[in-house]
Amino acid sequence: MIRLLKYDWKRNGRAVLALITVLVLLQGVMLTLNSLGYWKDEVTLVLSMVAYAMTGVILQIIVFKTFDHNIRSYSRRLLPVPVSSGMISTVVQSWMALFFIVLLISAHILVLWSENWQAFMQVGVLHWLDWTLMILALLWQFTSFVVTVLFCVTVARVFSAKGGLWLGIALSIAIPSVVSWLGDRIEGEPNAWTNKIFVLQIGVQESAASPVRPITEIPWGPLLLELIVVAVLVYFTKKLIERKVEVS
Repeated sequence: MIRLLKYDWKRNGRAVLALITVLVLLQGVMLTLNSLGYWKDEVTLVLSMVAYAMTGVILQIIVFKTFDHNIRSYSRRLLPVPVSSGMISTVVQSWMALFFIVLLISAHILVLWSENWQAFMQVGVLHWLDWTLMILALLWQFTSFVVTVLFCVTVARVFSAKGGLWLGIALSIAIPSVVSWLGDRIEGEPNAWTNKIFVLQIGVQESAASPVRPITEIPWGPLLLELIVVAVLVYFTKKLIERKVEVS
């Protein structure tokens, strides 16, 4: 897997470095305009987040295109590593891209933090356990998203001569929608604040005798469903690639 990571970096390194350079220059221009008084802090913050988001999306596209290229390499027997190693390598690359963007955003906010930004970015007070579970939940949701995309890319490549592209696009929409719908049916109506991007329900409980305190609940039913779906997608992704290699 390490060898594959190095191989992919050699192929994509220049594009990634060029993208990062453009991002840094763009952030520098926006900060300069902000310091000169042309843009307000709120406008600069929003545009900076948009630039980071776009960079993160492009990085993920590069990762998925690399996976698609590796599938073709498998079919030509040009990639002497197990299929499972290739899948794990792609997930790790997606994690690295996500971590890099989060690191840049964190450094940006810490270096340029001001009272105006603090007033604009109101962050709720949560216990460290709530934050830990929330981060793990986001990482899990991101990983399940990556696995879903890998499965759809595999379907599009394996059935490329039979409308595989449209089938992959349809599956990329249908799978998350069905899983979300089933999760809602399993969990029922939540009695706390819920954001579908989390596998957590984070809410508050208050009474006349006690202050507001955060509560974290893990909906085990939807989480178990997602684990099963991810396991199934990983299995069929591996089988489809191996089938393509055997047929080629």
